[in-house]
Amino acid sequence: MKRWEFMAYFFLKSPVETFKVLLATLFAVVSFSVTVDAAMYDDFADSGIDQNKWTFTSTGFTQPGDGYLHYSGNTPANEKLTSTMVFPSGVFTMPFADYSSNNNAPPGQGLGSVVALGLGSRDSGAWVRIERGQVLGTRVGQYIEVNWSFRISKDEWSKIYVNYVQSDITSGFLQLRYDGTNVTFYYRTLKTDPWTQMVITEGGQPVLVNGQTQPLVITPGWPTPIPMFIQALPGGAVGAPSSYTLSFKVDYVRINSFAAHVIHNLHNIIKEINKLNTDYFKNANQQNTLTNKLHAVVRKAKEGSYADALDKLQNDILQKTDGCSVKGKPDKNDWITDYDDGQNIVYPLIDEAISLLQGLI
Repeated sequence: MKRWEFMAYFFLKSPVETFKVLLATLFAVVSFSVTVDAAMYDDFADSGIDQNKWTFTSTGFTQPGDGYLHYSGNTPANEKLTSTMVFPSGVFTMPFADYSSNNNAPPGQGLGSVVALGLGSRDSGAWVRIERGQVLGTRVGQYIEVNWSFRISKDEWSKIYVNYVQSDITSGFLQLRYDGTNVTFYYRTLKTDPWTQMVITEGGQPVLVNGQTQPLVITPGWPTPIPMFIQALPGGAVGAPSSYTLSFKVDYVRINSFAAHVIHNLHNIIKEINKLNTDYFKNANQQNTLTNKLHAVVRKAKEGSYADALDKLQNDILQKTDGCSVKGKPDKNDWITDYDDGQNIVYPLIDEAISLLQGLI
């Protein structure tokens, strides 16, 4: 089953099944709202892995009390911490650091050494993960990768699908955004960097449609809330001639409600606009007017009026910041007239907020 067939497999549900999913999601929102609104799931500050938060049989994961979850292991381990709580939706973020591996396995054999953040389980019928991995026996070598797999029938599962880009970062952030239907995947190196969304790739290169990259969106079709997991795979396989080592540490795992994440993004746009020089605007007064418009969008989002917030953002605010993206230079409707330090910063943030709001409607 190809990637597009996988997407269609979950979109083409029967009306009865779709109704069941909606009921389950509604129940989950009511039952688990306290969970998803609590931003910090685990800061790993105490000594010993918290068994109230995680189930595990791992020996490679340790928590010495220095503020980090540590991992150190070697082939053929496959170790995982799975959250005891389940989630109907959310934005799941995990920073990792000090990634190190001696893996020099050949490509295309599922032998990579990875640190991963994932959602779902075999019990829920599908799982997804985003990971930092390494197989130095290939030209790709080091990468950020998205994997997913799903149950085809009672006893049959799909292959593990692969979508990757080259990356040799040893510290960074992994993030999954699950709006209750779709999962999208993001990564960045530093906290001050913008998030990079994973796009559909072939052989590590973006697939272009009409010259445009296509975001990678997975629709797992989970009928009930699902757990989160942290996974460590040193790579290789049982009986392999080489044994690979893997080590890394995790600072924390944060889980924000999807709505809270949207509001945070909107506040971030306001902050960035306030930082701009007034000379970057067609009229100096437009800086305050634009932030006031965004405050109005924030209020609508907090009220749950997501469609109204989206309409304001998409059909009013975006039009004042998009000339450089659409035409390569500011147009007559633009309020922000600087490209490099103005529209180039603000426009992608507004575009991301629009995408997030669409996920709430």
